[in-house]
Amino acid sequence: MLDTFQIAAQEPGTAMFKPPEGWGLVPQSESLPSRVKVMVVGNTEGPFPPSINLSTEDFNGSLNDYLQVVKAINRSRKSEWKNLGKIQTQAGEGNLSQTDTVTEWGPVRMLHVILLKNNVVYILTAAALKTDFAKYYKIFFDSLRSFSINQDPPEMAQRTPPPSEMPAQEQLLSEMPTQELLSTSQSISKPEK
Repeated sequence: MLDTFQIAAQEPGTAMFKPPEGWGLVPQSESLPSRVKVMVVGNTEGPFPPSINLSTEDFNGSLNDYLQVVKAINRSRKSEWKNLGKIQTQAGEGNLSQTDTVTEWGPVRMLHVILLKNNVVYILTAAALKTDFAKYYKIFFDSLRSFSINQDPPEMAQRTPPPSEMPAQEQLLSEMPTQELLSTSQSISKPEK
């Protein structure tokens, strides 16, 4: 179902989240803004399906600076925006906010996880009609908390723990000479005759 999403999610530096079971991937097209990297939608009988989208934006400043921009944009659109505080995601600590706005389909509620990393703002937004929002809250929250960013190779090297913090088996492997590791892995991969 989400093969394209799953393949892209394996690239270093890729931001991703776990979509709710059974939701469909919206194809990248001219109808999605260029900042939206991926969008999934749920099934509904109404005109406005529940959705989750991930967008990015380059930003030179702090997370608090960005939140002030978000607040000002929502105020100018006459939308009600609330800063709900911090949220822990797999990518790290981000900000959780809520926006209530009126659309052509009726009142819509959105939850946003906003996280700043390496001068890129990641915005994961879950949206549904305000009247339907309560029934999607748990699956929205699960997807929002699943947000992660694959490490780039330089980050992976920086995050290698010192031997004193490695589990014993990993420490033994890290201390084993490369040639010995190669011969061990080759003998493990050879089928027995």
